[in-house]
Amino acid sequence: MSTNVTQSTNNFPEFLYRYRSNSTRYACQDLKQAIGFRRVYFSSLLGQNDPFDCNPSFKSSSAQEIVDYFKKHRPGKLIVEEKTVSKLFPKISSPGERRRIRRAYRPTLANIERVMQTGEALLQEQRRKAFICCFSESWDSPLMWSHYSNSHRGYCIKYRVREDLMQKFDDRFPLDVKYSSKRPKLTMIDLLKFADGVKGKVGNYSQNEVLLALAYQKPDEWKYEKEWRAHSLSDPRPGYKPLSALEPVEVILGANSDDRIPDFIRRRVDERIPISKVNLSSQNYSICLKPV
Repeated sequence: MSTNVTQSTNNFPEFLYRYRSNSTRYACQDLKQAIGFRRVYFSSLLGQNDPFDCNPSFKSSSAQEIVDYFKKHRPGKLIVEEKTVSKLFPKISSPGERRRIRRAYRPTLANIERVMQTGEALLQEQRRKAFICCFSESWDSPLMWSHYSNSHRGYCIKYRVREDLMQKFDDRFPLDVKYSSKRPKLTMIDLLKFADGVKGKVGNYSQNEVLLALAYQKPDEWKYEKEWRAHSLSDPRPGYKPLSALEPVEVILGANSDDRIPDFIRRRVDERIPISKVNLSSQNYSICLKPV
């Protein structure tokens, strides 16, 4: 396996934390969905604040590699598959005629070059289809409160990680982000294999490793976030989606949050969910929690 992409350790922490701003019109909805329904908002990979994030580089595969891949995994379908023929030639219903059309698109130099030229577009297509939500192992990072919770005015939801529920009710559960000084590099073969759902090692990466390169690797500079992510490929749309493996157990308010916020939150969350507020240490640059 290439050192550019590393498998997730899957040593799940006991708790994960999701920082939220109180300055958007979705703040109340976020809280209601998270506490009441165990649903969190999944956003597009394309909307990350670092252009390197979820954005591996691309390296073209050779013509021979592409031909070998299609012979093994898409026999007779170098460019045009049956459903594509139907779309291009809707008036042709004869199976024999449709096979003749498909044969016309078998490995010719022009068709191979056409596949080679679609690599960057295929990479962007896979990125557009994936949506993520983000968490942290830490609640006590002043930087995280500054960057993701409206300068300590927002809140943070504490989740208990329920390993016993993972993959039992849904296919979305958190994996740890890997930090590296090297940018992942995917080839045309990697992307074709990922799009086709081919299992095992084909090309540089396995299918899982392509996913890690697309959604779970960031530059070293972001290590302080201690980030975990859940991804959604089966439902390629943004929006609130269930995360049954994460159980909300506490709401933590930022140090600069309005004094009226606890009452506002209490009216919207289960009475069994405690509310705490961040306090600043008088001795050093650390923070602690005080029950509200």
